[in-house]
Amino acid sequence: MSEKRSTTVRNVTITGMVLNILLAGIKFVVGLIGNSQAVLADAFHSLSDLITDIAVLIGVKFWEPPADEEHPYGHKRIEAIVTFFIGILLAVVGAELLINAISSISEPVVKETELYWVALIGPILSIIGKEGVFRYTLKVGRKVRSSAVIANAWHHRSDAISSIPVLVTVLLAFFFPEWYFIDAVGAIIVSGFIFKVSFEIVKPAFYELTDKMVDRELLKKINKLALSVDGVCSIHKTRTRIAGNSVLVDMHVQVDGDLSVRNGHEICEVVKYTVIDCCDEVVEVLIHLEPALEGICQD
Repeated sequence: MSEKRSTTVRNVTITGMVLNILLAGIKFVVGLIGNSQAVLADAFHSLSDLITDIAVLIGVKFWEPPADEEHPYGHKRIEAIVTFFIGILLAVVGAELLINAISSISEPVVKETELYWVALIGPILSIIGKEGVFRYTLKVGRKVRSSAVIANAWHHRSDAISSIPVLVTVLLAFFFPEWYFIDAVGAIIVSGFIFKVSFEIVKPAFYELTDKMVDRELLKKINKLALSVDGVCSIHKTRTRIAGNSVLVDMHVQVDGDLSVRNGHEICEVVKYTVIDCCDEVVEVLIHLEPALEGICQD
């Protein structure tokens, strides 16, 4: 399953890389023909997206291998690091758009040429292509539960959104040269959207890297499942940690103190596999067996 997941992640990432290269080339050519600085800048923006694709391709080789002697909990945290990196990179892109928009809001840059309309091809193809690959990548990312792939999907969406003010710029420059400032206003709005997406990507990755507990609903479900097992008197000190698309659990389970060690162990095994079977995210449950206080266990 791990190898299949790695192949799926690589395939969807390579699809995005090929599209980025094609779009960058097309936008560069039509930007030169149409003499549009906005489209040329968008071409370099598409090339910058290759960084996140490469990060995912390199990262998947490290986070998918099984646990080993030096990494007994596996390598899933590498996925969180890659995700965090993508989120920060998105924030940098947003900051760059914001700075450029503010600095150019009072500086009209309109190129008049008979072939200016050719520049429209670049942003139009970018919006359609990147939106399509966003939907495909997001679907795959959710299917394999990969935060890095989902983050990369949103990077595709941000690129599609970023091409909208470029399209508006070309249209307004062609029909209404005096409305040059609309592009800067649109870029400021887009940068705000990118900052929001960046925050939503960085936040869960940061929580994972700092061992934040899973959401309360999942925690309640885990505790309820454990308590439903026959022979369990009580549980406490349930702790969880997130590692990539997996959740690791450890808890203290109390059973009748008069039971043999073997019987107590068998109850804990039932608890373990009950939680794992009923919670898709949970892949490991470490249980500390304790004798219950007198009077807690009653038939």
